[in-house]
This record gives sequence, C-alpha cells and structure tokens, in this order.
Amino acid sequence: MSEAVELTKKLVRINSVSGNEFEIADFIFEYLQSKGFKPEKQFVYDSRPNVVCTRGEGKKHVLFNSHMDTVNVCTGWSTHPFEPVEKDGRIYGLGSIDMKSGLAAQLEAFVNSDFAGKLTLAVVVDEEVYSAGTHHLLSHNRLGANAAIFAEPNFGTTYSVTNAVRGRYALNVQVKGKSAHGARKEGINAIVDAARLIGEIQNLKFKPHPVMGTGDINIGSIRSGSEFLSVPELCEFRLDRHTVAGETMDTVKSEIREAVAKSKIRSTVELVPQTRPTPFIPAGMTPLDSPIVLAAKKASEEIGFKFQTSTKESVFDMGYTIQAGIPSICIGPMGGNIHGADEYVVKSTIDESVKIYSGILKNYE
Repeated sequence: MSEAVELTKKLVRINSVSGNEFEIADFIFEYLQSKGFKPEKQFVYDSRPNVVCTRGEGKKHVLFNSHMDTVNVCTGWSTHPFEPVEKDGRIYGLGSIDMKSGLAAQLEAFVNSDFAGKLTLAVVVDEEVYSAGTHHLLSHNRLGANAAIFAEPNFGTTYSVTNAVRGRYALNVQVKGKSAHGARKEGINAIVDAARLIGEIQNLKFKPHPVMGTGDINIGSIRSGSEFLSVPELCEFRLDRHTVAGETMDTVKSEIREAVAKSKIRSTVELVPQTRPTPFIPAGMTPLDSPIVLAAKKASEEIGFKFQTSTKESVFDMGYTIQAGIPSICIGPMGGNIHGADEYVVKSTIDESVKIYSGILKNYE
C-alpha cells in the first residue's frame, strides 16, 4: 500500500466534521514532525488550527492548499462513514474524496519533494462553511507565494486542471407586506408576494462569460407565518447566487431589484447580505499562459493524460488566493457521491495525484 493511500485511510478514520478539526490537525502536525519537518499551528478559532509547514528556499514559492474538515454525516450510508472500506478499486468513507485523499496526496508530494524553490503546505480548517482557514492564512501571513495548487477532487473519468472558479453571494430577501384579518380582503400577503417574486427570480437571465459560462441562483430557505387567521406581514427567503468573473454583490442586488419590478408586488422588499465572519468569495480565473498552468500542461503530457482546463461550478477557497494575486489551479483525485452517502475515491487516482503534484513542481518556472 502506498503512503498516500494509507494516509487517506488514516485520515478518514478521524472525525473532522467542520468545527471538530483539532484531532486531525494533531495527526497532520505529528506526521510532519515524524518526517523531520517543523510545522506550526495557526489557530483560526479556539481548538481549530491550520497546520502550515514550509520547506526549501528561493524566489519560486508554491503553496499547496488542502482542507481538513468535512461536511456532516448524512443518512443513507451503507458502510460506517468513519471506517474506510475498499471495494472494486474504490475507498468509501466520509471525506474520502472531499478531500482527505487530495490532502494525503499533497502530504506525500510535500514530504518527498525535491522542488528547486520554496514550498509551503497549508492544511486549513472551515473550508466547508466560511473558508475561515484560508482567509486567516492570507490575512495573517505574508506568504509571498508565486502560485497555489489546490487538491479539490476531479469527477468523471478524466483529469482536468481547474483554472477558474465561480464566486458566491448570499442574500436574505425580506418581503414586507401588511397584516390584516385573514377573512377580509385587506392587507398585503407577504407569502403570496414572495412566491411571485421567487418566480421572477427563477426567470432571470444571466450574461455568459466566455470561459466560465453563466452563473446560477438557488433559493435555499424560506420562512414566514402569522397568527391564526391573520395575513402574514413578513416572508423572508435566502438566495445563493453563484457568479462568474465581473459579477459582484452590487450586480446581484441589481438583478433582484429588476425581478421585484417585474413581479409588480405591493410588498416592500429589503435585500440584506447574509452575515458571515469572512468576506464572500468572488469568482476568479488564472490565465492560461500563467507559469503554474503551463507547468500543469507539461506535467500532464509527461504523465500521459490529455491536458484540459475547467471551471469549478461551486465556490471554494481558490477564489481567495486568486483575489490575493496568487495564480492558482486545482487538480485532485477522482471519485463520487461528494457531500452524500457512500462518498468514495478511486484508489488509483490517489497515487496519480502525487505524480501530478510532483510533475507540476518539476516543471514550474
């Protein structure tokens, strides 16, 4: 069994649901110490540290970024989520593909690296919720990295180098009507108006980006209600807007106001950005002629898979590093059932990912 595969299984056995990262941080810290390195813990929250380790020196400085947290356990598992099960070339377990296998591959590539430059490994907390780990890393450390490589997974049967990632903004839309007796033709029903507004929002057309395609919108929650036989005066729903480059919170608000006008509702509408401890992550893109993308192209040719680039549909931490001026890409092991029951990683792609990371470093100029 290769070191990265063994590490993947050990990491899966550690419950690191977001908010509960201390045990896995200890494991990673001690693993790096056992290999002769001097990692450090950077506490983002109490008992929730990033683990950061640097080796080498020079003008070239590449950042490996992986996250240690997972989503919570959902229903429907046919195996124990914290006990890795190997079957038909797959390893099943919570976090196996998102992203303990990618983390394991970066750990092995880091430990065995002969990169002619400076290499920093940052294993961060909280990626699945507010991305506080990577945000803390960038805002509290003068990294000076020239490039970053993320280990989020690939899906399907072919590798793809992600050089673009969509952003996300979340708004609480407060639809304010007027209370009245429910048996009389009076008042303004906030639920009815919210339903009309949601219909218009679903019909919005978004401007396509030549590389990233179009964004999308999702209604994630809704709440309302009234006293017995009263017209509800308030209905609030949350919408998540995944964006492409050029779209901002201001453009998202503008779109919703356009939908309000088209809906012709009588309620007033207030748009309140979701409260969070970190900034929303914007969409971002690394140019194809960036040295890190070119290094990935050369590595793919040497290893023997077809080079292709892609845009990640869902927001993740890479948006922060691109915003910080660090050209970034993402490539990782293949698997499926991400955020679902019986999550798995294709075993062979773990070692292949180690080769990919090593090949990128070798070709980075």
